[in-house]
Amino acid sequence: MLAWPADNTKEGSYMTPRQFALFAAGLVLPTLYQRLKFALNRRSFYRTELRRKSGLNIHHGHWGLVLAAVSTWMLVFGLRDYISIGLAGLGWGLMLDEIIPMLRMPSKDRDLELKVYGDSGRATAILIITTVLASSVLFLLLG
Repeated sequence: MLAWPADNTKEGSYMTPRQFALFAAGLVLPTLYQRLKFALNRRSFYRTELRRKSGLNIHHGHWGLVLAAVSTWMLVFGLRDYISIGLAGLGWGLMLDEIIPMLRMPSKDRDLELKVYGDSGRATAILIITTVLASSVLFLLLG
């Protein structure tokens, strides 16, 4: 039976329970924040000053991609600590929150986009929960 490594050396290639909890929280918290923000202040999802000035259609999923990329680089180059693991969770959490709305998007109309986003909460929750459960299973199997 596999056991948790005693430390974070090269021999210990798995996350500690605390690191896994940080990763799992990073998956869930961005979705909770974005969905709560959407429910309480829908207008905050309209075109922001950054989007107006840059002309880019920036969404929080794009910021998630940036965080996940930074984390990946940190991990690939051997820096596995709470920062790299936390960034991975946050990045994936932000990206996963937008997967279902993007798949269901029939047009480029912002009001329609926001309606789709509002209507996709259940499917997004299922995606997040499934990801956390799958991660938990792997965590337990490898631990």
